[in-house]
Amino acid sequence: MIFLDIRVGASVTEAKDLKSMKEGHLLYWKRETEKYLMRRCAYTILHVGRLTSGSGGEYKILQDVDDRLLRSPYSSISQEDCAEVIVQALLFREAQRRSIDIAVGSERGKTDWIDFWTNNANCHY
Repeated sequence: MIFLDIRVGASVTEAKDLKSMKEGHLLYWKRETEKYLMRRCAYTILHVGRLTSGSGGEYKILQDVDDRLLRSPYSSISQEDCAEVIVQALLFREAQRRSIDIAVGSERGKTDWIDFWTNNANCHY
């Protein structure tokens, strides 16, 4: 199962303080959904920053964890590149049980998917 998290306006790290607030906060419930999936199924969770409509395949795709990409110059990804990450997640067993942030970097070229998926970092916010 692949769960695609497209961010709307705020960082998921801001959800830490939402537990003390009343029900209805989107980021809190998105994180609770992630934790539920992590306990119950094989999953790949992709956190996408700003999703663009530009063409894909021109730059290498980056991954990181815990919203670090959102605080960098690399916080967006095209719809085409996002779709490619989803397809690759279905092809690589190493993509299972992963929760990562994805964006496009500044280096031109193709993404090395073996290197991409063998980095075992996971989001832990």
